[in-house]
Amino acid sequence: MDRTDARAIFCSTPSMQCNNNESASRGALNVKSKRLPLPKRPEKRTRAEKHQDTLNALISAAIEVVGNEGYAAASVTKITAHAQIANGTFYNYFENRQDLFDQLLPLVGDRLIEHIRSRVDRATSGLEREKLRISAYVDFLRTTPGFIRIFHEAEVYAPRAYQQHMDQYYKGYVQALKKSISRKELGQFSDQHIDVLSYLLMGMQDFMGVMLHRAGKRFDAQQMVDVYLRLIGNGGLFTDKHEPAFPTNDRERKSQ
Repeated sequence: MDRTDARAIFCSTPSMQCNNNESASRGALNVKSKRLPLPKRPEKRTRAEKHQDTLNALISAAIEVVGNEGYAAASVTKITAHAQIANGTFYNYFENRQDLFDQLLPLVGDRLIEHIRSRVDRATSGLEREKLRISAYVDFLRTTPGFIRIFHEAEVYAPRAYQQHMDQYYKGYVQALKKSISRKELGQFSDQHIDVLSYLLMGMQDFMGVMLHRAGKRFDAQQMVDVYLRLIGNGGLFTDKHEPAFPTNDRERKSQ
């Protein structure tokens, strides 16, 4: 019996179905496996984006170091170590340490202003708008506790930056107060009070920040906001639009 006959006899038994098994086997071999889609490669960052990432890292590190230790102790080595960047890379972005100091406060100030703008609805006005604004300011101080020290010490270590920040913040207050006066929201005050009001409000905010981070004593942030709002609301800033204007000169004072 040759191999062909033996195979015929083997496959003729009821329990063996060679042709079907072979067909199935061949079919299985002919089935092409489905290829899974390859994961997308992350988009390669541009040189400009990498540059900005490194600059942001240096600025954030400077905020931490100066905010915690002050300008005098904030060396280039400490800042780059905190940013996890090579020491020499620092000089691709700043001429020297003073160059960084001269830019630091205005940059942090921009972050502060942007934070406040993002929290204040333009549709609000008067005391409600001031409530949103001062609450956003306090919230920024929570997330950036070093701001107060950066701001105060800049008057000595980065006077140009200090003046730039003061001018920008002052202009923002002047614009806001002018709008309030035009809307008849400041019943007791007029345009000639804007300069004084702006600096008084800035001063109150500044000392609120000092109180929040005062060593050895903790102040409740929400309580400070509530007292501030009661002061400027019931104290005479945002008052009923129909109340008489605050006296602006000696003649008006004598007539009352």
